[in-house]
Amino acid sequence: MRVGYGCQMLGSRHTGVGHFVASQARALVRNGAGEELLLYCSRRRSELVEDLGRDAAAAVAVVASGVLTRVRAIRILWEYVVMPRRAKRDRLDVFHAPAYVAPPRMPVPVVLTVHDILALLRPDLCAFANRHHFGLRLRASVRRACRVVVPSITVREQLLAECMVPPDRVEVVPPGVREEILAEPSPEAVAEVRVRHGLTTDFALFAGNLEPKKNLPRLIDAFALLRAQRQVRGELVLAGGSGWKFDRTLLEQSGVRYLGYVTDAELGALYRCARVLVFPSLAEGFGLPVIEGMACGLPVVCSDVPSLRESDAEAAVRVDPLSVSDIADGIERAWFDEGLRAELTERGRAAAERFSWDAAARRLWSIYREIVNR
Repeated sequence: MRVGYGCQMLGSRHTGVGHFVASQARALVRNGAGEELLLYCSRRRSELVEDLGRDAAAAVAVVASGVLTRVRAIRILWEYVVMPRRAKRDRLDVFHAPAYVAPPRMPVPVVLTVHDILALLRPDLCAFANRHHFGLRLRASVRRACRVVVPSITVREQLLAECMVPPDRVEVVPPGVREEILAEPSPEAVAEVRVRHGLTTDFALFAGNLEPKKNLPRLIDAFALLRAQRQVRGELVLAGGSGWKFDRTLLEQSGVRYLGYVTDAELGALYRCARVLVFPSLAEGFGLPVIEGMACGLPVVCSDVPSLRESDAEAAVRVDPLSVSDIADGIERAWFDEGLRAELTERGRAAAERFSWDAAARRLWSIYREIVNR
């Protein structure tokens, strides 16, 4: 069986969906014994092969597009015109499109991953390009796909209601925790990250892109309230790429430190030296930082929204993302209550163990085989 997997969006820095696509590709390589996997990307072959490691179970070929497919307009054109021809020329049995939309007119069955449908349900939380691109192509891609893979039950229910797709074509395949995050850093590595970023006191950590759906203005107001009225002595640390439509003047408030983009190794160290992880998103398809923080034993405070409850409703302090005072109350509880912190750590680790990239990859290979055999 020959499976094609689209890595065209990957660059030198992964954020959000990019982490998902890269981690899933590595897991497919590890778990594809006896199968062939063709990775279509815009990166140099040597770079991607080095990223994937030397323990490949699948027979892997990296197919470079030769153009800058990380640029959205070029990638869309390449998917429309070139990818269908490549699929035929490369004699693919299945093509997996891992990022919302699939190339039209594909001559082979398509598996499509849809991470969320915010472009349809909450376009106000999406960047202009995503809102229009996914708004136009998402429904058509879902209709064309032989199987649609989603990360949570919440997204499955939303997709069934919004896109009118048959239930037997939509399957939940949760993601996992990145190996780089799970790897326990040495005390020296953790101390070095603290020194590099000037983290001299306790801090609450937010991990993710700075964009409207992350609800950062309310989080910043909540932490300012904690520092002013509730005896919290520490910082709010934001780690992640700069997204869109974020007012940087908010970062000038006392107690807020923006680290910018951090590597996986740095993020793993930050998870292990923070006091609490805060993730008050207005909406999420899954919320990888939540299970990553849990896997590292970090107490988590997150929004009480359906997708974030699926890990374990009792493994985190749940807050109303629309209430500054409720966010502050949740952080205060996880900051000071040592009994609660111990309980969150224990339940969080147990919850995170249920999520594995290898398990996801094995299920995907099973889906590919089902499609080909059918």
